[in-house]
Amino acid sequence: MNQRSMRRETGTGGAARVFGLLLLALLLLAAGRAGAEEKLKVSLPETVKGYTPCKITIQSPADGEAVLRLVDAKKNCWLIRRENVAAGENKLDWDGLGANGERMLAGPFRFEVTVTTAEGKEYTATAKFNINATTPSVVYALPSSDTLYLDHGERWFVEVYTTVADCLVAMEVRDEAGKTVYTREETVDNEGGISIRWAGSLNNSKKIKPGNYTVSVWSKLNKTYTVTFPLTVEEKTPAAPEAGPTGPIIPERGMSDEEIWEIMMKPSFVIDGNGSFLTFDLYSLPSSDSRPVGTLRCALQGLEILNTVGDWAHVRAWSHEGGYELIGYIQLRKLVAYSPQKQYGILVDKRDQTLTLFEYGKRIATVPVSTGRKTPGNS
Repeated sequence: MNQRSMRRETGTGGAARVFGLLLLALLLLAAGRAGAEEKLKVSLPETVKGYTPCKITIQSPADGEAVLRLVDAKKNCWLIRRENVAAGENKLDWDGLGANGERMLAGPFRFEVTVTTAEGKEYTATAKFNINATTPSVVYALPSSDTLYLDHGERWFVEVYTTVADCLVAMEVRDEAGKTVYTREETVDNEGGISIRWAGSLNNSKKIKPGNYTVSVWSKLNKTYTVTFPLTVEEKTPAAPEAGPTGPIIPERGMSDEEIWEIMMKPSFVIDGNGSFLTFDLYSLPSSDSRPVGTLRCALQGLEILNTVGDWAHVRAWSHEGGYELIGYIQLRKLVAYSPQKQYGILVDKRDQTLTLFEYGKRIATVPVSTGRKTPGNS
């Protein structure tokens, strides 16, 4: 081989090597891009406000099911949400609230997101953001009763709690045809909320007609979170239940939910203290000259009426301070009966330290509670 051929051969090999290097670079670049495309990306606005719509953006490399976990700085999980997402960009609506619609305290949070494909492949990503304050909104509006009696309308009220103090709220009453018959505005100027009282009056001389209505309450700055409930208006308050043997008033272990609900829905007889929390004696005999067997605070203890003797009731109750059982006599005129609200019932189990919520007789939730413990000097 002559020198010229060697130079030609060398030049050809160099070109091949250069081409190979370029091809390798292109392959690596393509692999890098493919790797980037395979990543899951999640983002939110830098600052989120409670009770305010925002978007969670999920850039997914594939179709699959997304599981989103809302976690605070102490690793407490406040929300688990499952959504089907498609490959590409997905926008999910969120209002900055927890799993039960509860407001999140201001501070740093993150969404931990996992997307799982039909083939079982998983992609993960995290989006950090801050929750800062909240839009003034109505958290709840609870009526004292689902019926307003016009002859004692002053007893009816709506307990309203808002996300911030000094929140202007509106209350509106509509009839069955959807016509607005009454409106008013109130400022919730207390951090613990306020009670809006309404006696059914439309003006100084006219009252609302008996019938079925709908009441709505909302923040003037955020009508999205309007609370609506039905209200029945009747002319006269039903006669109070007569005092007589009540049967058990506290559920026993082993009872069915139906038996528990039956006890919850009984009228509750308590000592009428006319708004005070005075103590009253129970006597060993139906006479105030007999020996006192203990004291009860009015309105705080339900009384199981065993029987009646003339103007006296023979009752069983449990001391507010110590929880011990008392059996004795009290004058019937000192008792007042309250009928329960028919929608909800709450059962507190002091042994297991739980609170169970019933709705229309069905058990819907149980949560842990702490009822406290009596200590010396603190009953």
